[in-house]
Amino acid sequence: MKQALITLLATLLFIGWLQISGQAGSARTTGSITAATDLREETTHAERRRLDYLLVKIKPGAQRTIPANFVHLFSNWYRVPVGTEETIYSSMQRMQATEYIQLVEQDARLSLGPLAQAPFAGTRIQPNLTPNDPLYDLQWNFPQVEVSQAWETGSGDGITVAVIDSGVSMGTDLACAKFVDEYNVLTGQTGPEVAADDYGHGTHVAGTIAQCTNNHIGVAGIAYNTQIMPIKALDENGLGTYSDVAVGIDWARTHGANVINLSLSAPCGTQKWPACSSAIINDAVEAAVAENIVLIGAAGNYNQAEVGHPANHPDIIAVAASDYEMQRAPYSNRGEALNITAPGGDLDKDANGDGYKDGILQQNIEGGIWDFYFIEGTSMSAPHVAGAAAILLASAPTATRLQIQTALESSAVDLGAPGFDTDYGYGLMQIDQALTALQQLLPTATPPTSTPTATATDSHTATPTATATATATSSPTSTPTSTPTATATDSPTATPTATATATSSPTSTPVPGLELWFPLLLHSWLLPTPTPTPTPGPACDELIDNGGFEEDANWLFVGSGAGYTTVHAYRGERSAKAGRLPAQLASNSVTTTPGVRHFLGGQTSVENGILSGFYQSFYVPDTIASAKLQVWVRLGSHDTSQADWQRIRLLTHSFQPLVDVLYSLEHDDVWQEITLDLYAYRGQNLVIYVDVFDNDNSGGDPTWVLVDEVSVKTCALRDDE
Repeated sequence: MKQALITLLATLLFIGWLQISGQAGSARTTGSITAATDLREETTHAERRRLDYLLVKIKPGAQRTIPANFVHLFSNWYRVPVGTEETIYSSMQRMQATEYIQLVEQDARLSLGPLAQAPFAGTRIQPNLTPNDPLYDLQWNFPQVEVSQAWETGSGDGITVAVIDSGVSMGTDLACAKFVDEYNVLTGQTGPEVAADDYGHGTHVAGTIAQCTNNHIGVAGIAYNTQIMPIKALDENGLGTYSDVAVGIDWARTHGANVINLSLSAPCGTQKWPACSSAIINDAVEAAVAENIVLIGAAGNYNQAEVGHPANHPDIIAVAASDYEMQRAPYSNRGEALNITAPGGDLDKDANGDGYKDGILQQNIEGGIWDFYFIEGTSMSAPHVAGAAAILLASAPTATRLQIQTALESSAVDLGAPGFDTDYGYGLMQIDQALTALQQLLPTATPPTSTPTATATDSHTATPTATATATATSSPTSTPTSTPTATATDSPTATPTATATATSSPTSTPVPGLELWFPLLLHSWLLPTPTPTPTPGPACDELIDNGGFEEDANWLFVGSGAGYTTVHAYRGERSAKAGRLPAQLASNSVTTTPGVRHFLGGQTSVENGILSGFYQSFYVPDTIASAKLQVWVRLGSHDTSQADWQRIRLLTHSFQPLVDVLYSLEHDDVWQEITLDLYAYRGQNLVIYVDVFDNDNSGGDPTWVLVDEVSVKTCALRDDE
């Protein structure tokens, strides 16, 4: 009975939580990379709800006697509904007395508590290899665990990491990743995109593990050449059960995962494993361990003296969270079950002085909006270790899970009390040192190659330029290190240049947000940047992909009024639209659904109107002699209040406005050509952004814009030469 009560009260919980940047209670923000909502669970406000079924483990060899209403989960585990005339307790007593049933336990779940704010702090270490991802200098967490040094050995090639979470969606900065054996535990579906993230947690976790790196977009990932196995075990409200997680673990085991990341936890209070545990999860873990799978778990965010479940299982590497100053994050659980510490962040601080809260930065989706979010929590710590395990396994494929764990623990930087302690485990993880320790555990293993490769994307990407290694300072630096520009080559896996390039330290300037030029927008967001096009050859070259909108690719959409349409096209069958079409045209409109390369979030409400648009980024080489933007537009509006507008803008890669190509409220309803000379912007990453503001969001007079044949042509010689 004690086991049953514990199982009923212990429930699944997301460990990371999102933070609204800016002042508490304000809907507006001044930065462009935060603006997430805090989802930290408060147990005092949690709604615990019993489920109308029981979890039953059948004795070996008894399968022939199993009733038809027993739903098989995995192995000998089944989900059994409570009888119509029974309570959950009477049903449990009846099943416990059944001859062929070995064990009965209750499942449980937890709803997240009210929105709140969160916490984080360290010493910046200059990386050995600096990728060209524009926001990499804000990833203070990577230098602290020797990510760039580890890249000299490898990036997780050939390893599969299962992420059991709320699902994983690709976004633009994970588009190069290979997803394998995607599985939705909640629906039982398998296949592409069935495990998409509709809550906004697993995507961020997967980004830390394997975000595309050196692709001129956003941020980097630790083991960026690993395969990701998305397993959705938590629903759109952040709810999950022990049985769903256990089924997810078993799916990963039976489909070839090498590493399993569990950024979820249930509080244990003062209890240890196995008193605080679930039999169904314990069985799933034991089966995975027998397959030599490395399991990583988040310690929990309750600031409790015991690690939460399932990370408290002896065969799971339990990860605590540290802040920028390499101190235990104030929310991180402690305990004897702890193994190691990794950066988790503290959103109450800006200890490095870069102008942003000290969270872990990755691309994520929240409320239908793609952005780069700082998040804190042991959910963010765990994927650091999962990425490290992938790099270690790739370097020594014959290593056992215990050798991987020993290498990580023995090479960690000792924090807190000397040796193992219950605050930090064995200390702060150091991936490069762990690689050395692993080779010592495997004296006959052949050392891996020392040349890392860049992640392959739709466009060729260059490998990070080697930089001089700087000595870590004794106090935090307030100036982010600038990222050297890597030169694109014809090979997607170019070798780093042999010449070391000293990095410069310009004055720190926060990445600008949209609030400066979107005064009506409720959030300030840094939208994702698609992969830029490489430097063209000596002839003319086109920098815009799918400029005629004939394919479902390359353009990203914001707001429900944006998408592809067949209403009118300047050339071909389709164009793109923003805004709201009149009724007589709307019936002919074909709007895309969310996909890998483009996303239609929920309606973007702006005070009394709707803002919708679409965009694509591109890189203007510095070696060209001419560059010209050409756009065909068709403007329409039935609005006479002058409150609406139609706009085309040229932006920087961080979405700071450069020039208005078009800003109007017109109803010409004919195709017009707009051109702009881009020669002055050579050597820059740019964004072309089309949007419409429609003040009549609940009906009334619509405003719209159709766009077709978008082109940015660069040539080696000017047209007039």
